[in-house]
Amino acid sequence: MKCLLTGFTALALAFISIPGYAFSPKDLKELQATRQCPRCDLRGADLRGLFLQQANLRQANLAGADLNGVDLKGAFLYQANLRGVDLRHANLSHVNLFGAQLEGAQLANANVDQHTVIDERWRLVWELATHGLGDHDLRGVDLPGANLDGADLRNVDLTAAILAEAQFEGTFLSGSLFDQAQIDETSFFLAGLQGADLTEAQLQNFSLWAADMGLGDLASAHLVQADLTGAYVIHADLTDANLGNANLSMADLRQATLDGIDLTGAQLQGAGTQFATSQFQDVVATGIRLLNADLEGSDFSNLDLRGTDLSGNNLRQARFVNTNLRGANFQDADLSFTDFSGADLTGANLQRATLEGIEFDRRTNLCGTIMPDGSEHRCN
Repeated sequence: MKCLLTGFTALALAFISIPGYAFSPKDLKELQATRQCPRCDLRGADLRGLFLQQANLRQANLAGADLNGVDLKGAFLYQANLRGVDLRHANLSHVNLFGAQLEGAQLANANVDQHTVIDERWRLVWELATHGLGDHDLRGVDLPGANLDGADLRNVDLTAAILAEAQFEGTFLSGSLFDQAQIDETSFFLAGLQGADLTEAQLQNFSLWAADMGLGDLASAHLVQADLTGAYVIHADLTDANLGNANLSMADLRQATLDGIDLTGAQLQGAGTQFATSQFQDVVATGIRLLNADLEGSDFSNLDLRGTDLSGNNLRQARFVNTNLRGANFQDADLSFTDFSGADLTGANLQRATLEGIEFDRRTNLCGTIMPDGSEHRCN
């Protein structure tokens, strides 16, 4: 995991979008002067260092504000908008947070006590983020929008949990179980998911940027439009998983089990993408892009790979026996010692490809194939 972080952290951070907030300077001055600012607009305001004990912020809009370490003891935040707020290390003793919107709020290490008025689900999020899993039973838990960044949730059972739009960035989740969990639009950026069970999990539109999923079970998982950029998925089981239109750029899928996987429209470009010695039995892979990937020794036999873009790939010793490669693009690929026995290469582009030791047989169809020198192979 450490090697992966050094390679991807800076790049990943550069792509994290920061929402644009525009607080009211007038409201901020009023809060500083009087600590009375109900319904005021403090979106994205940096409030660190302010003395806000017993402040009246009823129904105020504090979305994205920074309250890290702020003393809010006795403050009135009834029905306040606290989405995405940083409340880490803040003093929330005797604070009234009834009805407050805390989706995405960071609560780790805040001072929450028995006098803090807070919805039970957010108290649970605070406990998990601050103290880890402990004795909590999270099967079927309903925590959409929860921020559990960096929490220690190793070996947690989240069967049937509702965690849509939750955040698990940098969270320790090795050995966890997500059977039938609803985690669409959820972020697992840099999360440790080694050996996690995500069988049949609903993971569409979610982020696994640079996550470590080595040895994970993703069989039949629904990963449509998921972002697995730079993910470490070595030895993972992706049998029958749906990765339609998913982004696997720079992902490491060495020795992954890919039988029956659906890669329709998936993006796999990037020099870091590795499928070395992977098996692709019964893969649905129409129109995928596998640019500049390491596919040495991979077996694509008996697949329908019409129109697939394999340009620039390392395909040494790969097998395409009886594979449908009509219109496939192998431009600049290394096809040394690759087996195309019985393959249909009608209209395929082999321009500037390396064909040393390549194997064709009498069943190989090269009708209309563009050869390495740019000439077109004529049909008999």
